[in-house]
Amino acid sequence: MPQRPDRETVRKWLHLAPGLLAFGVRDLGSAGSVALLAGLLAFNVWLFPRLGAPRLWRPEERARGESAGIVCYPLALLILALACRGRLEVLAGGWGMLAFGDAAATLVGRRRGRSALPWNAAKSWAGALAFAAVSWAAIVALVGWTAPGRHAPSALFWAAGAAAAIGAVVESLPWTVDDNLSVTLLGGGGLYAALTLAGGSGAPASGIAASAVLAAGLALAGRASGALDGPGALAALAVAAGVGYGTGWRGLLLLALFAGAGTVASRWRRRLRGEARPERPRGARNVLANGAVAGFCGLLAGWQPDGAMAAGMAGALAVALADTLGGEIGLARGGRTWRITDGRVVAPGTDGGVSRAGLLATAASAAAIAGVAVVAGLLPPAAGWLVAGAGAVGALLDSVLGATLERRARLDNESVNLASTLAGAWLAVLAADLWMGS
Repeated sequence: MPQRPDRETVRKWLHLAPGLLAFGVRDLGSAGSVALLAGLLAFNVWLFPRLGAPRLWRPEERARGESAGIVCYPLALLILALACRGRLEVLAGGWGMLAFGDAAATLVGRRRGRSALPWNAAKSWAGALAFAAVSWAAIVALVGWTAPGRHAPSALFWAAGAAAAIGAVVESLPWTVDDNLSVTLLGGGGLYAALTLAGGSGAPASGIAASAVLAAGLALAGRASGALDGPGALAALAVAAGVGYGTGWRGLLLLALFAGAGTVASRWRRRLRGEARPERPRGARNVLANGAVAGFCGLLAGWQPDGAMAAGMAGALAVALADTLGGEIGLARGGRTWRITDGRVVAPGTDGGVSRAGLLATAASAAAIAGVAVVAGLLPPAAGWLVAGAGAVGALLDSVLGATLERRARLDNESVNLASTLAGAWLAVLAADLWMGS
């Protein structure tokens, strides 16, 4: 008598099955795909739990009384669909990576995963390689099906490999972000970038060397001042290189404003409060959580000179600075602090807590990044207002996530920072795209 599949195997087959719908993205179009994913999200939130889904929940999900994965799966795809307007092949490829690659990692890893990854003992080399191989095949098939003839085969193979590698690394990381969100958004973003880089002409050679020198100078300054440790300085160099490549000294000026103002505000707050213990240098995780999105957008700005990606870079830095200064000044000034989601009075420094001084600093910081971008000639004045608004909204989202998911230990601080800067960049890109296209 054949043995019944265990719960985890059934979960992964159910995870894989909706991936077949990705082949319909081409005929559905942007609006139809958004409607489909919104319907899947509604089904998973309200109907699926009533149709026996809790029987497949893991013990920790039963203890919480909810499963984040069944919500994050369609939610992540819906965000990707909204973010990649006009690039249906990115949605299809990202969907294939999520459905087929993620399922393969678990199914193969559970059966063949004898050698654990050095950075995550819960994941295996077999699972990671299965993710990369299956994702590559799924991306090639789905991108080729959804946008036939748009990408040269060699460019598509290279872009699919890069995106699959990014997805495999993200899926293997030992963090608290749900894989459905992280793999889809970061892997899908990697696919968008790889397809853009493979098919574009690149940034002009003039100015790249000077930008590289400035980027190295920023990283060395952070290390010399004690604000960054060794890995943090290397991460800062990578971020600065991306920003400088596509936006030159103007983008690096914004990055320097964020790094310098954040460091000064942190030390001022510690001195004002009489904190004797020296501040720990920031590491690579902190640097990438606050700066990776800006570096990514800056890199893409070199291939898309219409200004939308430059606005996204500025939007990400506006969120990062607004969140940093809002927190530091709010903590230093004290005063009445309340939780942003329910208005309950909390102690200063509580996750999701906001104050009048902190909110004013948040708005002023986002406006400062936007203002410098306009004065430096990186953005036109109208786009500056869009970036300032995106920065303020992203910083408020950071507080909302802190009051909800971070407070419940569902996300850590770095994950919240990454999500909020991603949201600010996306809002700035979308707003700039709509404004410039009008």
